[in-house]
This record gives sequence, structure tokens and C-alpha cells, in this order.
Amino acid sequence: MVNDINGAHGQQGSLKSAQTKPAEKADKNALQSQSDSSNQPQKQVSVELSAEAKQLQKLQQKASQEPQVDAQKVARIRAALAEGSYSVNPEKIADKLFELESLLR
Repeated sequence: MVNDINGAHGQQGSLKSAQTKPAEKADKNALQSQSDSSNQPQKQVSVELSAEAKQLQKLQQKASQEPQVDAQKVARIRAALAEGSYSVNPEKIADKLFELESLLR
């Protein structure tokens, strides 16, 4: 069995050039439409936030106004640790973790 490599290559080459011509035309059309649209006035787009998004926005603003760290609480805990009187309440920690988990659902 003999394959004509040159014949196959020649056909592929002509197919390839035939395929690129429509792509070149599409690129030219895209460039033309871009230049046409740049001369036209821009359309106004409006966006309306949902009630939940508005509430989230208010909460974010409120949270950004609050101090990042409760300095007084840090000072109390630091003093209790230094004195050796700081105690951990595992039930309170578990309750807070459960509360946080329920908020995430």
C-alpha cells in the first residue's frame, strides 16, 4: 500500500487556507462593528439591588464602623492569663460553635 504524501499535504494546505479566509473576514467585520459602535452614544444600564443585598450592604457598613478588636476584653483576658485565673468553659465554647453553625445554614 502506497500513500501519496505530497498529494495529502497539498490538499491539507488548500483546506487550511480556505478555512482561514472566513476567519479573516470575521475579524474584519468585528473590527468594523467595533469602530461603528464607538461612534454611537453609549446605552445606560441600571441595576437594582434586592432587599437582601441592601441589608447586607447596611450590615457591612455597620461592621466596618465597629472596632476590629475589643481592647478592653483583650486586656481582661491578658491579665487573667498572667494571674493564672483564666478558665475555659467548654460548654460555652460548644454553645457558641453550635450557634455559629446554625447561622451558616
